[in-house]
Amino acid sequence: MLGYLRKEQGRYEDAAALFRRAIALDALYLNAWRQLNDLGDKTYIDPGERDIARLRLLELDPRQHHVRYQLDEVADLPSLWRAAGRLVDQQAGQGKPATVYPLRGSIQARQEALGELPPEMRLQMERYVEVQQTMTAQPGGGGRALPSLAHHKLLLAALRVMGAEADARGYD
Repeated sequence: MLGYLRKEQGRYEDAAALFRRAIALDALYLNAWRQLNDLGDKTYIDPGERDIARLRLLELDPRQHHVRYQLDEVADLPSLWRAAGRLVDQQAGQGKPATVYPLRGSIQARQEALGELPPEMRLQMERYVEVQQTMTAQPGGGGRALPSLAHHKLLLAALRVMGAEADARGYD
C-alpha cells in the first residue's frame, strides 16, 4: 500500500523500491510487477529490470485480462522468445513446441534478398537467422511466436532490411 501512496505523491523512486520489496516477498504479486513496469515511464528503471517485469507480466497474465503491458520494447530477445515458446506450449496443452514449416518460395525469396545486401549487412542477417534457428531449436523455444512478438521493433526493422515487408505483419 505504501508503494501506491508514494507513487501518488510523485515519489517514484521510493515507490519503485517499495514495489521491488513487495515482489521480493511475493514473486506472483501481479500488481507489483505492473506498477514497477509502469513506473519506468515516470523515473529511470534499468532496461533489464523492465524487461524482467514485462516478461513476468507475460508469464502471470499472458492474455492481459488484468493488466496491460507492451512487449515491443523488450531488449532481451532470447528470453522473450523462450517465454513466448513456453506460453505456446502451455496453450497447446501438449508440452510439445509448435512446428512451423516455411514455404519454399519464402526461403528462396529470403536467400535472394540476402544475396543483394552489402557483405556486412548480409553477415549480420545470416547471424540473425542463425540465432532465430537456435532459439526455435531449444527445448520450449516453440516455433510460433505470440502476436506481441510480431510487432517487436527490432524484428520488424530486420525484416524490412531483408525486404520482407509482407512477412513483417506476423510470424505465424
